[in-house]
Amino acid sequence: MTRFLIFCLLLPGALAQAEKIAEPGSYTAQVAGAVVAFDFKDIPAPVIAKVEQLIADSVAVAVGAHHIGLMNDLEEILEVNGGDSLILHSGKQGKLLEAVYLNAMAANMLDFDDSHVLTGHPGASIIQPALVIAQRYGNSREELIEAIVAGYEFNIRWSRAAFDFPAQLKGPWSSALLQAYGTTIATAKLLKLNQEQLQRAMYFMAAQMPLPVYQKIGLVPGQTVSALKNNYGQSAWGAVHAVLTARTGAQADGTVLDGDQGLWRMMGSPRFHPEELVKDLGSHWETLGVQIKPYAACRWMHAPIDGLLALREQIPSAAAVKSIDVYSYDIAIDFLSKPNPDSLLELQFSLPHVFGLALAGESLIAMPEAQINNAAALSLAEKVTLHKDDRYQGLFVKKMLPAKVVITLTDGTVLEQEVLVPKGEESNPIASDEHRLKITTLIESSPHVNVREYANELLGETL
Repeated sequence: MTRFLIFCLLLPGALAQAEKIAEPGSYTAQVAGAVVAFDFKDIPAPVIAKVEQLIADSVAVAVGAHHIGLMNDLEEILEVNGGDSLILHSGKQGKLLEAVYLNAMAANMLDFDDSHVLTGHPGASIIQPALVIAQRYGNSREELIEAIVAGYEFNIRWSRAAFDFPAQLKGPWSSALLQAYGTTIATAKLLKLNQEQLQRAMYFMAAQMPLPVYQKIGLVPGQTVSALKNNYGQSAWGAVHAVLTARTGAQADGTVLDGDQGLWRMMGSPRFHPEELVKDLGSHWETLGVQIKPYAACRWMHAPIDGLLALREQIPSAAAVKSIDVYSYDIAIDFLSKPNPDSLLELQFSLPHVFGLALAGESLIAMPEAQINNAAALSLAEKVTLHKDDRYQGLFVKKMLPAKVVITLTDGTVLEQEVLVPKGEESNPIASDEHRLKITTLIESSPHVNVREYANELLGETL
């Protein structure tokens, strides 16, 4: 740990010129050295407790994807036929990389997994591969937590360094590109790679990352929401494969983060702030800011849902609602506006329809595909109008996710609720009993006894 502290003390001087591109090898080597030095004994108790929550959350949402048809299709494509790694949505045993891919995909399939404003959904591609790797290689609980925390801490810092938020949301990017970085680091910790091996692993990771295609998954109004959307299975598979390849001694360049053709450029970013790569490491814990979702829907929808639920008791009946107006930042309004989803996937991104379900008294924890045809929800959805708001856009630029809900009743009564910090954030955490209900509901919904037993044994006292 002494070496790590000296490294952190010397780093600010080395990174004084944020916009200056490094000489080849410098930043890649610095990050790899910091990863190797990262140690469980230096992780504070609140961070450990948060990771225990995140593990439970990720397992539950992956298990809860058992009814998603696409997951079964993906399993068939891989021709899963035995192995020693548990596949959480189906209860089958698969080979290591099969389980890594499928469990990461399952964890994101309900859009109910943890989130971060910069990185998307880190748990799907950090926690799920880590669990598979730890099971295969017999890592201890401490080693598992150490690896996951390292994955989150370095991943979020990489996002700060290489992701041009929020401008890049409307350009070439994908959170899968961000997540692969964290997966590589978590896997490298579990498999005890040295600095040189990790530098090579980061190159192999970059060679297998998916293209930055978020503008083609449905972020543009009127586009169909693509089935693979975040594609975290590919980022997880590619990252784990990269680490395993590096362990073999395969030759690779060890400078993938560096220069004007560094990884930041490959992922479509117009800029690079390398001082963010290890900034405040060991003193500021980004993991604590990872958000836990209370509703199975896009995180950009959660502030409006909180607002609606805060007003719901003041509404005599659904029939008494004349109109609902929602005010928020531009990308949320554009992306979440479709009132009549064609699939469960599109339902996760339909604010009007989710509002209709909430007003109709339906659960937002487990939303089966049949809910896309819920007549009451469809009728109520037609009363919802979304508006872009300059003030909320300004707050979004500051990495906040605000919204305001205004409900007009048939008798002329106007109800209004502003939500600046949605439930699930560090400053507005989900209640422990609410989180426990989410976890147990999803786990107990699985028809596979072996999966339920695995989840209950793994999570233990967390439940």
